Amino acid sequence: MKKLVSCIAIALCAAVLAGCGPKTPDAVALKFVQATAIDGDIEAAKKYMSEDTKKLVDAAIALGSDDMKKEMKKTSEKAKKAGAKASVKDTKIDGDKATVVIAVTGKGEDGKEETQTETVNLVKENGEWKVAVKK
Repeated sequence: MKKLVSCIAIALCAAVLAGCGPKTPDAVALKFVQATAIDGDIEAAKKYMSEDTKKLVDAAIALGSDDMKKEMKKTSEKAKKAGAKASVKDTKIDGDKATVVIAVTGKGEDGKEETQTETVNLVKENGEWKVAVKK
């Protein structure tokens, strides 16, 4: 009986945790920018990409994987050194499409605070918001 209760508890925890991913366009965009621009982790970023975007990224990696990975690592190192933080500045939802403006703020080489903004396009795919490259 204890084993059955333990198995049910584990299954329930797994089900709850599986549903804990970001649900809103701004949360998905924020996680995506964190993974790419700050952490330099393309594999983590893929969790937030539409299927079409994943295919494009995989093709780009296959064509020049070393260059892309080096550039992401370089960007990530600069962002971490600058203490970069990402925040949502604006979100617009239009049906199954959304745009989110993300601001990344950190210290520049001169020590002054700098902010760069990035517009992230999203689409709803299988009921979940995903980052999509505009074609």
